[in-house]
Amino acid sequence: MLYAIRYTFNAASLLCRRKIRWRTFLRAVRERPIAVCGPRGSYIVDPDFEKGW
Repeated sequence: MLYAIRYTFNAASLLCRRKIRWRTFLRAVRERPIAVCGPRGSYIVDPDFEKGW
């Protein structure tokens, strides 16, 4: 459950900073990919990806 909270927080953070759009946010929260694409590039959303888990 903690993973889901951290993942959602990372996605919401990108949304608030206008790095991704609302539709991308909804899809990211629903499907939980490692990275998402925004208008200015791609961003890692998965909190454990950089740790190498």
